[in-house]
Amino acid sequence: AAITRFRREARAAARISHPHICPLYELGEHNEQPFLVMELLEGESLAARLERGAVPVPEGLQLSGQMLDALAALHRSGVIHRDLKPANVFLTPHGLKLLDFGLAQPIAIEDTTNEVGLTGQGMMVGTPQYMSAERLFGRTADERADVWSAAAVIYELFAGRVPFTGGSLPEIIHAIAYEDPPPLGATPELLAIDGALRPAFAKDPAQRLPRVEALAASLREAGTRPITRAAE
Repeated sequence: AAITRFRREARAAARISHPHICPLYELGEHNEQPFLVMELLEGESLAARLERGAVPVPEGLQLSGQMLDALAALHRSGVIHRDLKPANVFLTPHGLKLLDFGLAQPIAIEDTTNEVGLTGQGMMVGTPQYMSAERLFGRTADERADVWSAAAVIYELFAGRVPFTGGSLPEIIHAIAYEDPPPLGATPELLAIDGALRPAFAKDPAQRLPRVEALAASLREAGTRPITRAAE
């Protein structure tokens, strides 16, 4: 199963050339051990950056735009990422890079049959805090599952915390399935961003933003919305 997933990762990555996606240079095997050769990146993961707290709004909007642009390129190539999280987003001096396609799968064959075939009956693949409700419950998933995950990462960018929390895995699953994230913040800027993210957290995929391009457009609008303040 690991080798099958590895080869799938290589095929997915090799097809795509994008400034915010870590490129694959070579796929090979040495002493029966397969390997990938990818770009050597300088910087840190978004997960490491978030250990120091939330990202300022201007920087967060820029990083969100770059991540969503990379994700849109994946989707146009027929691939959904399926494991989008801060650890798979890398920050370099020249911009963001999306990486780790170990769980990526072509959209055309994304279904629960393939999920079980590669992971074993009942095994969860992915990081629960960033997984959509339909993926947590083993239902068929498409680009809209990545929309959810992207919104969860962006929420954490600005809040410094994940949108759905719990002291155990069942509590996290319950929060994702039945609860809404706490408000992102009280400032006008964060209120606007929070409003842009809410449609991406719809529990029912049919009610969710259908594409990452729609989420990117909503965030751009939130970032340029005039800020009105009460008169002194």
